[in-house]
Amino acid sequence: MKARQTRTIAAERPGPELICTTTATTNTHMVGINHALGYETARTMNWVETTTAGPAGKPA
Repeated sequence: MKARQTRTIAAERPGPELICTTTATTNTHMVGINHALGYETARTMNWVETTTAGPAGKPA
């Protein structure tokens, strides 16, 4: 499915030289598929959150 999508994008929009995709680094299966299709890891991100009450539930 991912390979077909990549080929379709390239065929229908021949101008762009770059196709980007995002994958959670913890999803190693999808990361492997992307690498097998020729995608390269350009950067990784860390996502951090807190509640509106502040860190560890302490008032902000």
